[in-house]
Amino acid sequence: MGTEKLKNFLSGLSPEARRLLVRGIEEARARGELDPSHEFILSAARETFLKTGPRIPRINNTKRLFFTPLEPFLISEILPKKQRGRIHRSSLDHIWNWVHRDLAKDKVGEAIHAVDEALTIGEPHEVEGAARILRARFLAVAREYIAALVATSDGHRRLASQLGGQRVLDDLRDFVDVLEAERALGSFLKAMPEQVTADRRNIEKVTQAYAMFLRVEPGKSVFALAALMGRFDPPEDFLRFIVEAVGSDDLAVVAKSEYAPAIDIALTEIARLVERFSGMPRTASSIPAIQGVIRQYHRWMRTFSVAFEVSQTSEWGKRISEFRSTMSNRVSSLIEPSPLLTRRALRPVRTDGILRMPDPEVIDEALVAVSVLETALTARESLALNRMLPDTRKSIEQVVETMTNGVIAELRDSSEAERPILSEYAQAGINLSAAVFGEDYAAVIRRARHVAMTHTAAR
Repeated sequence: MGTEKLKNFLSGLSPEARRLLVRGIEEARARGELDPSHEFILSAARETFLKTGPRIPRINNTKRLFFTPLEPFLISEILPKKQRGRIHRSSLDHIWNWVHRDLAKDKVGEAIHAVDEALTIGEPHEVEGAARILRARFLAVAREYIAALVATSDGHRRLASQLGGQRVLDDLRDFVDVLEAERALGSFLKAMPEQVTADRRNIEKVTQAYAMFLRVEPGKSVFALAALMGRFDPPEDFLRFIVEAVGSDDLAVVAKSEYAPAIDIALTEIARLVERFSGMPRTASSIPAIQGVIRQYHRWMRTFSVAFEVSQTSEWGKRISEFRSTMSNRVSSLIEPSPLLTRRALRPVRTDGILRMPDPEVIDEALVAVSVLETALTARESLALNRMLPDTRKSIEQVVETMTNGVIAELRDSSEAERPILSEYAQAGINLSAAVFGEDYAAVIRRARHVAMTHTAAR
């Protein structure tokens, strides 16, 4: 939709509808959902609202602006251990509430109000200027305030309690570090392209910018490296860059270099994928996302093993082994019941002689399990499941082929009442066949179902 068409559309909305539109976009952005169309819509909305009615309050804008420098470091996964340079999104609410409630209200409160006022005017440079002042006021009191409290065990416990736990306190310390290094980080990131590749020209540019950053902020290298990793596509190329930047694939050499934090950052990415896999819904609509996480995990693990000689007895080697074990256990728990789930999905169920429709939840479970199995087979070198995967695959092939053909045969001789229900069971067989054998085989089953339906109708 063009700008003028969008403005005309917005002008035609009721004030309440416009409020709901802006509110929905702001809430999505506050949750970390990034959509290129959001800023386009909001920009057009601001101009339209100026002409047609009162300003619409923008949800969480002051808070969002306050935390803007954290964007490269935010994560949504709860990791087993806190990684410096990675801040959980949920911590932002706790920190914001603490700032409002407990931190030098006379200084920070006035700056918060100034950002709110700037937002009502809507001039970008005024808004950003007010946000910078807010962060500066916060920084002026936060470091001293935190240091005074954590100097004693009682004060440390009290601050952690005020914030909502030790993890939030650790994230708050990272936030303060980022604000202290905000200017240096901005200069570092401006010195390189939006997308960094591991070729020599890019490597030289990045290493020079990194060396300059370290001269200014020697204790905050982890933040520069974490932000840098986000510029690589694919992200695992970050590991290849580290090898080139250090000039060695020996982790012992990397550990003694100024790039040592990069390995922990990379391992944290693998940990995030393991946790993300565990938390994903097991529904058919989630299958592409689940498969994508397994593939990303495999690429990271494979790149790590290719880029470095990893000793299994080193701390980094132990962590990689733990990831492999944890991911393998979680994948296997999903795959193991796949033959049983497939049988349940394809076995026509009758109650008191009446054929029941297939259970969509059971079909979903079977599709997820089978799809994960197929993806796991392509990632088998990164999983400790070398024996289980081919054995389970063989069982699945037999179950899908035998039971789908059985359903087709039953459909061919079915009554008019049972025909549409058996057709649904056959459709489940088609979907499972596509996941196991591919679309060409599924097309054969689809034609067989059509022939069976035609045969039944002609009787």
